[in-house]
Amino acid sequence: MKKLLVICCCLLLLLTACSGRKEPLLQPAEGRYVTDLAEVLTPETEELILSHGNALKGACGGEIAVVTVDFTGDLTKEAYAWQLMKEWSLGDRTHNGCFLLLVIGEGSYYLLPGSGIEDDLTADLTNGILQENLSEAFAAGDYDRGVMNTVNALLNWYCDYYQVTLYQDYQTVSPLEQISELFSGVSIPAWIWAVGAVVLLLIVGKVVSALFSHGK
Repeated sequence: MKKLLVICCCLLLLLTACSGRKEPLLQPAEGRYVTDLAEVLTPETEELILSHGNALKGACGGEIAVVTVDFTGDLTKEAYAWQLMKEWSLGDRTHNGCFLLLVIGEGSYYLLPGSGIEDDLTADLTNGILQENLSEAFAAGDYDRGVMNTVNALLNWYCDYYQVTLYQDYQTVSPLEQISELFSGVSIPAWIWAVGAVVLLLIVGKVVSALFSHGK
């Protein structure tokens, strides 16, 4: 009887612990980098954010997430963004993610850098980015333009900070691909090809001759 009572108590404690576990504040949408709950962004803008986010992740591990909501409930916008940053683990192991939150119903927004870059992407810098890229568009209800301008400004900051290059539609390329891009469309005259072929043949002839001489 005592054993049964102990087992029942243990089960009760386990159920209490499970029921008290906090649910995630918000699950990210597919693709992770844009969750438009307020439905203020066009599909084209969402696609661009996803494309840019994937390119940035591949280049330096950084991540930019955009979330739009109508309200944040009992939380301030700062606490809401911080909680999402914690739950989603944005960025790599150095916590170099960045979170852009738009609270449409309250007419406010917030930009939160991860703990790994907050000493460099300071409050003055984030406020400047928002003021230059989002403030006017947000007030006019042009959320697409404001969000894309802000995301582009953040991409530029990441590129400068990590010394990486995002090429054409923010797709990262290797140095060899950059050289190929540089010379693409350049037509080389036929006589240059002919001279190059002759030089190559002379070099091969010299090497073969040297090998035969060495064999004797």
